[in-house]
Amino acid sequence: QVYVDTEQRQRYIEKIRQQGHVENYEAQFYRKDRVIIWVEMNSRIVYDSQGAILYIEGTCIDITERKKAEEERQEQRVKLERLVEERTQSLLAANQELTALNEEMAALNETLENSNKNLEREVDFRHQVENELVVREQQYRATMNLVTSSDKTINELLADILHDALKILKAPGGYVGLQDETGEFFVIRHAFGT
Repeated sequence: QVYVDTEQRQRYIEKIRQQGHVENYEAQFYRKDRVIIWVEMNSRIVYDSQGAILYIEGTCIDITERKKAEEERQEQRVKLERLVEERTQSLLAANQELTALNEEMAALNETLENSNKNLEREVDFRHQVENELVVREQQYRATMNLVTSSDKTINELLADILHDALKILKAPGGYVGLQDETGEFFVIRHAFGT
């Protein structure tokens, strides 16, 4: 028996009977030393004058090396496709992780921005309170300086207060203030008479 697979022989016979010839038909054969080889057959039926089959003539070419090379290319293609698929899956997983990290970072950035805005508002509020406390302290010191002044009597003090009050009432506009114990002028209220 020459054919490794008897079904290949049967398919070859059916094909040549239907078409009268076969081109590039590939099959596995046994060599004389029983080594399996691949062959490519090109054959045709030769008929007698009455149309009866006389014989089949053709060629068989050993294509074992070509088939081995094709098989190796196919194996390499399968390996490469598997590697590409694995790499694609790996990249997709890494991309999903990066997307999740980006979303987390965006959420953290938003939280930090909100915290910074809150801190800025708190700092602004503290500065405002500190400034108000400084002004109030200056007002308190000036008032205490007036009240505790020992060189003036109560009557003189009241006279000075009334005199200042009259100045305020007559003031066309601007700032009104007092002096602290160092003699520096500072504002108590402003924009009278405007």
